[in-house]
Amino acid sequence: MNRCFSVPLLISFLIGCGEGGWRGEAWVENGVQVIENPEQGTWSENRIELIQDLVIGDERNPKKTLYNIKAIEVSSDGRVYILDAGNFRVVVFDKQGQFLFQFGARGAGPGEFNQAWDMALDAAGNVYVLDVSAKRIVKFSPQGRYVDNIQNVSGDAFDLRGNNLLLTQMRLTTFGVFAQVMDLKSARIKFTLELSYTYDPNVTSGGISLGERYQFLRDGKIYLAVPYPYEIRKYSPTGKLEMRILKKDSRVAAPYIKIEGDMRFIMDRGMAGPCFLTRMGLLLNSVYWFVPGEEGRIRKTAIDFFDVQGHFLGSIDLPASQKLVAVDDLDNLYLVQPEPYEKVIRVRMRMTEE
Repeated sequence: MNRCFSVPLLISFLIGCGEGGWRGEAWVENGVQVIENPEQGTWSENRIELIQDLVIGDERNPKKTLYNIKAIEVSSDGRVYILDAGNFRVVVFDKQGQFLFQFGARGAGPGEFNQAWDMALDAAGNVYVLDVSAKRIVKFSPQGRYVDNIQNVSGDAFDLRGNNLLLTQMRLTTFGVFAQVMDLKSARIKFTLELSYTYDPNVTSGGISLGERYQFLRDGKIYLAVPYPYEIRKYSPTGKLEMRILKKDSRVAAPYIKIEGDMRFIMDRGMAGPCFLTRMGLLLNSVYWFVPGEEGRIRKTAIDFFDVQGHFLGSIDLPASQKLVAVDDLDNLYLVQPEPYEKVIRVRMRMTEE
């Protein structure tokens, strides 16, 4: 018999649902808690069912035609903001998926952007769009009215929590990123966090993305999903490393790197990240990898689930190269499906047990 679980019962169910218990190892290293997970989770089978309840995207309707979705944000009242970068706009839908309005345009003037790369909402519902080509963040009101620009911003992605603006940027001289936490009101840099890593000891530069972005998550911490080897790092709001969640994973692999003179060839072979923390305390991490197909490599995607202690629970494969992009305050998941045309799919989690 299938049993469905309400949200308040979810965490207690997840922590206690392992058959035989968790089989990983935990220790403290230089004051940092380290959790090492085996490849097999505590679930004997999938314990979460993803129920689709909304689709946004229609190639026949210009208002719903989406191209190069860079970010999704959801307001406290359920409005869905989509950074439709290929169309140089932010498009807004209500929680039933009905088109409300759009704003933004291509250009360098007020309320315009040329290379929108990321988006965030603040507590008041104001919308911030990162234009990497202009090195600025464009601020709009919740209704899409242009408010102001934050100038001289260097970064590839950002997140916003309270008055803290977290900017991240790839380091092209080393494999890694650095992040700066800025006070949004004073524009003062609170601290800088830098991480370098190595795929190949003979290679000291490149441009492999670190799971796309750092994130401020719901508990005020900063999380980073390292693409390979599989790892999630948890930092305090001041940048102190608190926890490393490791996991054995045969799906992801170091990129293939070949150097011939001044030429460098890098082939992606699967990575982990970014990660998301749900209101109920589940830590979700995106994963993708490749398998052979008739016409070349086929990209596969999944979501890995961890409990609040960093214990790996299990994984759910996603169809059609869908990718987890956002989680709202009601723990709905927002996936982007790129083919046959781009669309946003909202799903809710339902717990079941045989």
